[in-house]
Amino acid sequence: MLLKLLKGSAIYGLSPFIPKIISFLLLPVLTKYLTSTDFGIIGTITSVVGCVQVFSTLGLQVILPNYFYKCPFQYKIIWREIYGFLSLWMVAFAILQSFLLYFTIPIEALENRFLIIFLSIFSTVLFGPTALLGSLYYQLNIKPIPVAIRTIASGIVSIVINYMCVVVFQWGYLGFYIGTFAGTFLINASYWYVVNRTLGLSPIYKFKKKSIGRLLYVSIPTIPHYYTGYLLNSSNTLVLNYYNKPQDIIGELTLCNSIVNTFESIINAINQVVYPLSLKYIKERNVHSLKQISYLYVYMTLVGTFIYSLWAKEIFSILVSNPSLARAYKYTIILIMALNYRPMYIICSNYFFYYEKT
Repeated sequence: MLLKLLKGSAIYGLSPFIPKIISFLLLPVLTKYLTSTDFGIIGTITSVVGCVQVFSTLGLQVILPNYFYKCPFQYKIIWREIYGFLSLWMVAFAILQSFLLYFTIPIEALENRFLIIFLSIFSTVLFGPTALLGSLYYQLNIKPIPVAIRTIASGIVSIVINYMCVVVFQWGYLGFYIGTFAGTFLINASYWYVVNRTLGLSPIYKFKKKSIGRLLYVSIPTIPHYYTGYLLNSSNTLVLNYYNKPQDIIGELTLCNSIVNTFESIINAINQVVYPLSLKYIKERNVHSLKQISYLYVYMTLVGTFIYSLWAKEIFSILVSNPSLARAYKYTIILIMALNYRPMYIICSNYFFYYEKT
């Protein structure tokens, strides 16, 4: 079990980590061209997007794995109906997100307001549900390689465009957003052919309203559950904006969040393997194996967060060339040690989701 967990986690973990390593190596260069204000604008907009992101799927991602395990020969019909519903819902969601961004983009970025809104919603509206189904299919079948290839490719594209826009063209925060958009668009669009043609999961737009209503009855109560991720990771930026703190201070926090998000991606990489295995053990009522994988997850997380906290100051001194940003290393220790809650939280959540006790 340990070997399987380590192997799968390594593939899921290293695939996003390879471009992240390149990003880290570029930090000393990028921080010469991105000011604290730039990071503040990036953090504010990211926080606003995250404020409504939880509503993009209405919690239906909880339903998809359940039918995959409980109805292995008929799950595609349910998946296609959910796909059709989410594709239509994305239009309404895009309007909601655009409206919120229009009134919350910082004054320093108002000249690029409409471009930022476009970059924030375009790829999600067109390919968001497609990417959800495609990545989940590979995850549940424990096939990390296709996901890893897409992650590495999109990450490298995003980094290259970031470098060109920020360093070469010196577009500041806008260059960062253009690079992020390019990577997101590539990874989301890459799932379209696989989902719609190879797997035969084309959306059913004439779905049964009663069926979708019954599924939403189970999924919507999970929205507050998923919203906690936003409250833990991004809401601090909105709080600072509410109290009219300068964008350079928000920029320090944004840089810290980017370090924490990198570490969190490693923990989530382990979960990419833990998740399907835990559902399998829950289905089989294999308590012994479920305990084993839970404790392994806990130990791996504790060791990783502890090691980072010991060397946080030295890591920042190497990666961040801007002195005003480098002094923020102490905040990452608090935020990263807080991630130790995730393993047991995720295992318990998987149990409740499987039995639809939302």
